[in-house]
Amino acid sequence: MSKELLKENLCKAGRELVKRNLVARTWGNFSVRSVDNTFLITPSGKTYEGLQPDEIVEIDLKDCSYKGNIKPSSEKEMHRKIYISDDSINAIVHTHQFWASAVSASHNPITVPDYIPCAPYALPTTSALAKSVHKIFVESKSRVILLANHGAICMGATINEAIELAEKLEVTAYTFVLDQYRNISGNSDGTEDNMIAYFLKVNGS
Repeated sequence: MSKELLKENLCKAGRELVKRNLVARTWGNFSVRSVDNTFLITPSGKTYEGLQPDEIVEIDLKDCSYKGNIKPSSEKEMHRKIYISDDSINAIVHTHQFWASAVSASHNPITVPDYIPCAPYALPTTSALAKSVHKIFVESKSRVILLANHGAICMGATINEAIELAEKLEVTAYTFVLDQYRNISGNSDGTEDNMIAYFLKVNGS
């Protein structure tokens, strides 16, 4: 697939992520593997609703360098480390989606109905975060990873697959919080704020 078409697909993916309430404003970032040992990633500080193909930034897989005046996402190193570790990963979506972010604030994995690991906390945009996520990815082989206090990252063979994993994660995270709230508190219902506050309390945050 040409770089031009890949860039168009990334812009469409941005609008789809907004539509599904998986990203908001300029939070999060996403990318696709390209040709010539490069990958394409969303720019820093741009909203996804109006994202244009000429705003997508091309990154060198060898050293994370890029050309042009548009600044790429500050999380580019996190994406690069995953791409160079697994040739089957061709798309990455990093989100701050609501329920997954709530669980990530506990610094614990999701254990049911599916196990989803959580990378230890590291400051956003730092090499420490990239190393933390990469370590968990290599150890777990999981294509969905929570980032402590920082949302989640989902990986797939295509951008659509990565988006579907992000949406499935949101359902899984909600179910996980709800089940703990009901089973431990004994309450059958509650507001989102009450459920999250209780979940974080019993999980040590």
